[in-house]
Amino acid sequence: MWFSLPFFCLIASSIESCLDDVPQDAVASRDRLGGTWEAIRGDADGKAVPEERLRGFKMVFEGDKLTWDRPSGAKEEFVFKINPSKEPNEIDLTCITGKSKGLVTLAIYRLEKDTLTVCLPTPGAKERPSKVDARKLGLSVLTFKRVER
Repeated sequence: MWFSLPFFCLIASSIESCLDDVPQDAVASRDRLGGTWEAIRGDADGKAVPEERLRGFKMVFEGDKLTWDRPSGAKEEFVFKINPSKEPNEIDLTCITGKSKGLVTLAIYRLEKDTLTVCLPTPGAKERPSKVDARKLGLSVLTFKRVER
């Protein structure tokens, strides 16, 4: 045998340690998103979303689930994954209900204290936005304030 058991154990331990670091970072970041967020601003395709369309729009993060509560009473549910090690931070939203069921939205987000900004392309778009900017056709930027954890 060309390697020793202690050497193999050291390598295996190092690999396991590296694999554990990424999920823990994502779990901690996911936990920081947890709770209810209320929309305070929206821009789509370079234009401000009217306040009356935003009033009452909430996002609720719980574990790896996200629910959009729309002012109309309609709800959309997603499973989400984040990658906080990327800049900007990435969030993948897989719709599990409604007309977009099965579509994945490759979005980015910025979390600053109790303000969350999300930049989303059209559901199912193949490219993720590279920066938070709603001036590009097909992108929406929504800003939320934390209501409760």
